Amino acid sequence: VITRAVGAGQELYLDMDIAELYHGDMLLLCSDGVYKELTEQQINAIMRHGYTPAGIVQELITACIEHGARDNVSAVVVKVVERV
Repeated sequence: VITRAVGAGQELYLDMDIAELYHGDMLLLCSDGVYKELTEQQINAIMRHGYTPAGIVQELITACIEHGARDNVSAVVVKVVERV
C-alpha cells in the first residue's frame, strides 16, 4: 500500500515490504479513487471472479463509475505467470 503522494515534498519516504509471489498471484496498484469508492470486499470479489488482469481493471473502473467515481480512478493489475 502506497500511502504517500509522490512529488509532494522535497524528500520521499517509502514503505517497502518483501513477499514471495507465486504462479497465479495478482497484485493491484490503484488510486484512492478505487479504494475509497469500493469496499475491500467489492474489490476482492472482482479480483477473484476469474477475469484476466485487463478484465479486472475494466470491472473495477465500471464499478467505481457506477458508485459515482468522485475521484480519479486508476488501476493496474499484474498476474504472476512464472516464478523467478
